[in-house]
Amino acid sequence: METPSKEILDIKKEIKVLKKKNLVLGILNIVVISVLFYSFTSNKFNDQKEIITERLVVVDSAGSPRIVISSAIKNIEGRKESFALGGVLVLDENGTDRVIMGATPFVKIEDQIVKRVHDDVSYGVHFNDNLGGERGGFGFYDKRKLATFGLDYNGHEALNMFAAEDNYYGIKTGIVMQLPREQGENMKQSIFIGSDTDGASVFKLSSPGKADLRLMIDSTANAELSYYDYQLNKLDNLISKTHLNN
Repeated sequence: METPSKEILDIKKEIKVLKKKNLVLGILNIVVISVLFYSFTSNKFNDQKEIITERLVVVDSAGSPRIVISSAIKNIEGRKESFALGGVLVLDENGTDRVIMGATPFVKIEDQIVKRVHDDVSYGVHFNDNLGGERGGFGFYDKRKLATFGLDYNGHEALNMFAAEDNYYGIKTGIVMQLPREQGENMKQSIFIGSDTDGASVFKLSSPGKADLRLMIDSTANAELSYYDYQLNKLDNLISKTHLNN
């Protein structure tokens, strides 16, 4: 029988060494996989009660951000706007802000990013149109101690319900409905229902710039129905009723 050459013997030795190395690597892989599997399925992981992170971003299949959770939402790659928000932000597939739950110190109106009135911050839920313009929401303003619910046209309010701890332009609580108006036009209020700081309840129907029909009853139960003509600058008291106990 022919004796194997030195080269063949060396090759056989290398094969034995490689087999041993592969066996060791295989065992190590099994150990690592087992440890990872245990880490993700152990009771300790499942019982975890909090996740601590500065920002959580959920992306869609294209890698675009769709949900962002952070106390300071800004500089999000793929988001159209750069101003800061805080809370939960839902974006559409184009990167437009659509729903915001949290703190909103800024608002987009007619393609302009502006601070809210009196530099106040609204804490609540707000929703936008496909251009990012605010179209409604509800929230509480700390500085003015004002709770509001609103529905908006493009660029201005359509319906606003509010309750003021102090007062809101002299009103404690009310509902204001407006007609659509062109950019730059004054408010075109059509219906107002509310109560003022003196305890009077008011119901007013308006034809903007033409006439108001106003029904009022005060805290002493005195009541009146009046008609105001803007063109004639004339007020007519149609009915006036004085409570008998006054």
